[in-house]
Amino acid sequence: MKRFFTYLMLMCPFGLFAQGEMDALKMGETDILGTARYMSMGGAFGALGGDASSIGVNPAGLGIYRKSEISFTPSVMVNRNESETPGATTDDHRSTFNVNNFSTVFNFKGGGDVMKYSSFAFSYNRRTNFRRNMNAFYKDSPASISDYMTLRTNELGIRRADIGNKDYIFSGDIPYISDLAWQAYMIDPIEDSDDCKQYKSFLNPGELTTANVWSKEKGGVNQFDFAYGGNIKDIVFFGASLGIYNINYRMESYYDEAYESGGYFRLKNTLRTYGCGVDFKFGTIVAPVDFLRLGFSFHTPTWFFLNDEAKFSADYDTGENRTGHIGTIRSAAEYDYRSPYSLVGSLAFVIGQKAIISADYEMSDYAKMEFDTPDDDRDYYHSSPDLYWKENELISKDFKKKHTLRVGAEYRVTKDWSIRLGYAYSTSPVKDALENDLDDSGERANVIYTAGTTPAYSIPQDNMTYSGGFGYHKSFFFVDFAYALNLQKENYYMFFDKSNLMSPVKLTSKRHFAVCTLGFKF
Repeated sequence: MKRFFTYLMLMCPFGLFAQGEMDALKMGETDILGTARYMSMGGAFGALGGDASSIGVNPAGLGIYRKSEISFTPSVMVNRNESETPGATTDDHRSTFNVNNFSTVFNFKGGGDVMKYSSFAFSYNRRTNFRRNMNAFYKDSPASISDYMTLRTNELGIRRADIGNKDYIFSGDIPYISDLAWQAYMIDPIEDSDDCKQYKSFLNPGELTTANVWSKEKGGVNQFDFAYGGNIKDIVFFGASLGIYNINYRMESYYDEAYESGGYFRLKNTLRTYGCGVDFKFGTIVAPVDFLRLGFSFHTPTWFFLNDEAKFSADYDTGENRTGHIGTIRSAAEYDYRSPYSLVGSLAFVIGQKAIISADYEMSDYAKMEFDTPDDDRDYYHSSPDLYWKENELISKDFKKKHTLRVGAEYRVTKDWSIRLGYAYSTSPVKDALENDLDDSGERANVIYTAGTTPAYSIPQDNMTYSGGFGYHKSFFFVDFAYALNLQKENYYMFFDKSNLMSPVKLTSKRHFAVCTLGFKF
């Protein structure tokens, strides 16, 4: 096989496996996960406080505490994807067990008339759950992954004489996806010349394909908060927290494409992302009258220090005895990532000893996400360019502010028993133009490139959570239960299709949560 070679490399080739804007989006998303009381009221605790998970919304909620507390929250999640697109299915109906929250709050009574109480707290909270399995299928599609490979290669203007040169690949001048296309005979030069820089798909014009993609994702982002809050005359409450994060994401995917005239292309990808992060939160709650509380908090971006480990392999039969296997090819990268910052405004009504109604509005600016090169890898003396300038430019161009509304209510049925309801709604942080803008020829005006050789990506749409629950509270012991249904709509693409021939798979991810919190006050 004249154009076939395999190689193995484990280093930090940023050009080989550069992160894409969709990777930034995935790592920036958060879920409403926490204690049962928090989840049953839709996470609307920015002005309420007095709950372990409220520390992650507004650390001033620690000033509401009157006693010390320890609590533990296990949960069960069942995930199921449904699609409006014929042929798109899911095979994930299994349940998973997680620990949503564990926290300890140490409360101290103030020694004077001004400082009534103060509290120190340590809290673990599950911030994001990535777990999902899905399968999508397209029959008689006019688009092929070879079209995406051709687009990527033509944009770079790679000479035919250079495209198979592994020195260029190792240096990052030629991306893996272009090298893979060349080795698997998925693209051909438009003319027989070493200086040719334009390529075309190997398929015959109008040839149809049948494509199937399967992916399995798991892992999550865990948040550890160290917080302090105080109470001034039961009117002003203040707090601050240091958040430490760890992320562990794993993805395995298969892409299988069969051709009308015979042959196939099969691609396997695996990716692991892991690392840690840090952020700060500052907040205040003001209670001007007994029945009203107003809250405000600021969340700095989370600064993550991350590592990627990726590998892929492929099998192909593209006709004319051009068949073969490309063995496992590995790459690794180190990089920094900055998540969106957030502002939270909150309002709560406390109606005697019987009821609570609360609402939070949160704004997160996804256009401010950013990738960066680790400080140790910068070449200050030679003024090396920012390796992620293109990805950051696309992030600022394609993303926007995400708006979230959370509302909750609690009614005390008896002295010890309470019932609760909640709702949360979030807008998409992706600009409509990213999917919908077309140029004069009817092609998509905005190009979406994914990292490495993983071609699939998702565009999130609106997100909604419906929740409810009940709780039993005594002076020193409490137990709460919650059920929450999260509905995340998204448009799933097997690969970027500039010609706009293949419509996205419209998915609704339904996640069911059953949550219980056990706690003791002392």
